[in-house]
Amino acid sequence: VLPTGRYTAPKAWPPAVARTAATWSKYYDLHARGQSVEAIAVRGELTKGKPVKVGTVVSHMQTAALCGKPVDIAALAEASGGVRRCVPDKDGWEKLEEAAALLKVDVVATDQFSSKDLVAKSLGYSDAESLPAPGTPGSEALAGAYEKVRWWAFLKRLGVPVQWT
Repeated sequence: VLPTGRYTAPKAWPPAVARTAATWSKYYDLHARGQSVEAIAVRGELTKGKPVKVGTVVSHMQTAALCGKPVDIAALAEASGGVRRCVPDKDGWEKLEEAAALLKVDVVATDQFSSKDLVAKSLGYSDAESLPAPGTPGSEALAGAYEKVRWWAFLKRLGVPVQWT
């Protein structure tokens, strides 16, 4: 269960703070003034009228949250296609935790890790090279797996308490 309303991280995540605020802060300011993620993407106010992907706006909002800005995490998940699409369920979360432990990956301590390795291990493959190629039998399981890894890492870095219903 994601927190409702605006959530502020207990502390900023240092690698996010090290990034330049020039881009993400502009997207954050538009959102803080009441524009939805979808409206920001479609209007392209920050890209000379050229629309951007919703995922781009969500990514900038996630960076803002990691820098300590209050952000509605549940609304971001909905803009990303819904909680079920992007946030791992309890079983998926536990598998990602196990995979990270096996691979000795601490996504809070570093911003550099292999999503492919985490996807492979969490889905029961021996390594990333064993993953089925897109469009081949078994590749259906990969649909959405990378998005779930991104959100899992984001929520861990943000310090969101994990709660299951």
